[in-house]
Amino acid sequence: MGLTAEFHENFRRKAFFDQPWKPRKESGWKSSRRKSPRGTLLVATGKLRRSLKAQATASGVLFTSAMPYASMHNEGFSGEVTVPQHTRKATTAIRLVKGKRRLQRKRVHVRAHQVRSFKRFVRIPERRFVGNHSKVEALIQRIVTKHVDLWREELNARLRRAERSHQSLIK
Repeated sequence: MGLTAEFHENFRRKAFFDQPWKPRKESGWKSSRRKSPRGTLLVATGKLRRSLKAQATASGVLFTSAMPYASMHNEGFSGEVTVPQHTRKATTAIRLVKGKRRLQRKRVHVRAHQVRSFKRFVRIPERRFVGNHSKVEALIQRIVTKHVDLWREELNARLRRAERSHQSLIK
C-alpha cells in the first residue's frame, strides 16, 4: 500500500494510525439541530481526503491540500474567525408564539435576509490525518528500498547487455 493510500485509510479508521481522533461533540445547541449528519468524522463530501497530493522533494515527501481548512483539522485550531457577510435563505422555523393560555410552538416562514459580518470563537481539536509517524517512516523506507532494488536490477541488466555487446565487438 502506498503512502497516500495509508493517509486515506486514516479517514476510514478515524485515527492517525494507532491514535484515535477525539469524537465529535454531541452536546450543545448545535447538536440538537443536526438531524442526520452527512458522512463520518471529517468526511462529509470527501473533498478533504481527495485533495491530498504528494510531492517528492530533495528532503523528503511533501503532502499538500487545496482545502483551506485542512491544516486546522490536522493540527487543531483555537481562535477567532470572521464569518463574512452573506444572505441567509428563506426557510421555515419553529418559534414560540403566544397562544390563548400559554406559549405554543408554531411553524413560521422566515424570509431571506442579509447577515452582517461577525466574529466567532472556534475550537477544533487536533485530528491528525497526515504527518510523521513511525509507520510512515517504515513505509517510506520500504518504498525507497524497493525502488533502489529495481534500479540496481535495471543497472545490472544494462551493464550485462553492454558487456555482451562489447565482447561481440572484440571477437
